[in-house]
Amino acid sequence: MMGGMHSSIPLSRLWIDFGSGDDGSGGASLMTVTINRHLDGLSNLPGPAASVHWIGEWDRPGWDGANVTLKYLDSEVAGLNPVRLRLYYSEAPDGPWTESQHPLIDTRKKRIGGVVWSKGYYVLIEKPLANGDVNKDGGVTPADAEDAFDCSIGACPPGADMDSADICPAGGDGFVTAGDAQGIFRAYLGMEPCL
Repeated sequence: MMGGMHSSIPLSRLWIDFGSGDDGSGGASLMTVTINRHLDGLSNLPGPAASVHWIGEWDRPGWDGANVTLKYLDSEVAGLNPVRLRLYYSEAPDGPWTESQHPLIDTRKKRIGGVVWSKGYYVLIEKPLANGDVNKDGGVTPADAEDAFDCSIGACPPGADMDSADICPAGGDGFVTAGDAQGIFRAYLGMEPCL
């Protein structure tokens, strides 16, 4: 597979698009991807993981971040909530593991992706359920409900934790709605968050 170019469904089920870097020739980069249908050899994962991981290596000089997208099979995510899956990456099999930025979640096409900053190991990990602490001040308050509502109408305050705002239904449906804001306020009042 070559950087910036990919087939519609590569055998590795991994796509990569570099935002920068080349050797000055404008030529393609050589990339090698190994797909492993197990988690053997990986450790210190920050949560439940799909039963597959990828190892990516490339020779592209001067790159600064890349969009990586992985395609999973139903059998690899059995027992996990695909909506809460996120791409994590590490330069070593024992971590530390970093969540990719700007997540892509497409459960219809069974693809998860995001921006990564290193080559190496890639795994899909289920994020924990949201807690409602949108402003990350250590507690669930009416201000969190207000921030979640603002996010639901597209006016998310700087620093708002969208994953913490996404609590209803059952946390992690991938969308922040007015129902999430209501759920956060209900949690603040000590009630069941989601109706």
